[in-house]
Amino acid sequence: MASEHLGDRLSRLRRLADLTQEGLADRSGVSVDVVRKLEQKRKHSARLVTRGTMTTTPPTR
Repeated sequence: MASEHLGDRLSRLRRLADLTQEGLADRSGVSVDVVRKLEQKRKHSARLVTRGTMTTTPPTR
């Protein structure tokens, strides 16, 4: 089984958290451009600090 691309995973989890790209960027402290590029697979990696920030952002509801 192929592993899920970072952008696909990010997009899926963002939607599960009911966040827009702008909302995720605001909550995680990264630019919306980084979120967009990752989801569009124009950027294939993220710094560990960025990935850690994005994965520890608590969901809203």
